[in-house]
Amino acid sequence: MLSGAKNISVAKVLSLTFFIRTLSDFRGEVYSLIVFSVCFGIFCYSIPAKIHYISIYFDTFLFFVYTFD
Repeated sequence: MLSGAKNISVAKVLSLTFFIRTLSDFRGEVYSLIVFSVCFGIFCYSIPAKIHYISIYFDTFLFFVYTFD
């Protein structure tokens, strides 16, 4: 249970990082990606199952896409 909460907090931090970086850079496609990531993350957090890992992997993928763009 504790490790699951830790993983969820990591995904939330990544989503928050995306949001903050997007506010300083208003490129349209990146902004859309970030909003989708946050909405997808909230959707996954509302499901009490191991689907949280999908959100973590998705957020990590977006992190690399945005960083190396």
